[in-house]
Amino acid sequence: MKQRLRLGVMLLSLCLLLQSCAFPALPWQKKPEPTAPVASDLPTDSSETTESDPALVRYVNYGARDYLKKAPVDMVAFSEMVYTQPDVDGYTAACDALVQKAQSGAKAKQLLADYYDLYDRYTDFYTMDALAEVRYSQNISDAYYADAYAWCESMAPTVEEGFESVMNQRIFPAPV
Repeated sequence: MKQRLRLGVMLLSLCLLLQSCAFPALPWQKKPEPTAPVASDLPTDSSETTESDPALVRYVNYGARDYLKKAPVDMVAFSEMVYTQPDVDGYTAACDALVQKAQSGAKAKQLLADYYDLYDRYTDFYTMDALAEVRYSQNISDAYYADAYAWCESMAPTVEEGFESVMNQRIFPAPV
């Protein structure tokens, strides 16, 4: 009786241990490819896109990684980086224009191109903010970068508000 009980406990323990083990997918088991909704006015695969319309390339490939491959950025040494005050008024005007286009029912292709341009401005703002912060941190007696950093920090809520206004429009279809 005790022997059967021990055997039962050992089998139960073995089953519990094997339950927590994760087995890798077998080679013949294919995982389904993730899909994203595609607006009717956009091509369904990248073979229909051209170099002249990078927004389509970015949309079809479902992200900006392929966009970065199409438009590589030359690396600049930190010592050669130049601070230029971002155009926050132009950025907020671009946010408002994109919201208006979305509300008026503009084509997804145009909305996407405008969105990527807006996002480039957004990242440029925060690049200049970070540059001003680092330069100010290197030399806290430098009044130019102290003022530049203070200005960027004071404008950050305006930039975020503009970006949130665009994102709250649900311009693109949500994944199903």
